[in-house]
Amino acid sequence: MGQVFGALPYRPVEHPRAEGLSQLKADASGTSMMAGIDPLQFGVFSLVSEDGGLVVRDPHFIEPSLTGDEPDVETRIQLAAFNAPNLGNEGYTGATLRLDIGQDELSDSPLRPVFWSIAAALDLAKSQSGEARNNDYRLDFSSALNNRPVSIPGGLAELRFEVVANKPKPWWREIFSFGASDAGSALATAIGFPMVGPAALKLLDQAFDELIDNAEPLFRSRPIRFAMSAKAKEDFTGNVPGFELPALNPGFHVLARSQDFSVISAQKAKFLAGYGVLVPSDMSLQDLHSGANHALSNIPYAVIRVQSRNVNLGTF
Repeated sequence: MGQVFGALPYRPVEHPRAEGLSQLKADASGTSMMAGIDPLQFGVFSLVSEDGGLVVRDPHFIEPSLTGDEPDVETRIQLAAFNAPNLGNEGYTGATLRLDIGQDELSDSPLRPVFWSIAAALDLAKSQSGEARNNDYRLDFSSALNNRPVSIPGGLAELRFEVVANKPKPWWREIFSFGASDAGSALATAIGFPMVGPAALKLLDQAFDELIDNAEPLFRSRPIRFAMSAKAKEDFTGNVPGFELPALNPGFHVLARSQDFSVISAQKAKFLAGYGVLVPSDMSLQDLHSGANHALSNIPYAVIRVQSRNVNLGTF
């Protein structure tokens, strides 16, 4: 197979339900495509406070907020929301989310490189009322790692993620326990693989290829390099002017397609944590609670919460 969680490196995957794909590529600016930015490729964008509200920022232009002297970083990641519109109507009732994070191969840390891999089962079926179930897509990935934080030696991290849709009765229904209620549970307990080396990560890729049959890739990110601390950025860039390294700071981040960055930004999106949704800042409470569609309703995205601290991992 090799097309789902296949062998490293990950390849860009087009969102299968993006309409007018050929026209979109034809209309994409030559500068963007030459720069290697696929408008359908997923990336990580930061939600930051500004003027009493939230704005979306490209993490390349955000300074790391961890400024301690310790050389390493420990982090915890939570899935706060997941929105995959119009998937339940096409025979895909389940999905598997995979997230890998670890020490970037270009890190200056003398400690051995390891990755932390998490897989979670998502139920894409709508509730009996027909409402989306974003509020149920929430999980602290640390629970899959025996409540251990993810260790990033040197603070220079590589993150990658993807989501694939499963046909009815996917593999994870045989592994996880589901109730008899409507669609069972929107989010099954995740499974984690802590501190695996690059070779073991490739074996995990192959194992998932075998487990997930008849799956369809929904979205996938390229491997993304992040500075988790100010020291990591300084060590990597040498403070060379014009060299921007994205920062993954404590807080909330949106995983979305590059082409949707401008849409989310223009809406000055707010994240309603209680409901697990992104909404335009000017959306009225009446429209919100009536279930009205808005500019962000049909955009596929995930929201993650990151908690990090400076540490000294010693001999790790």
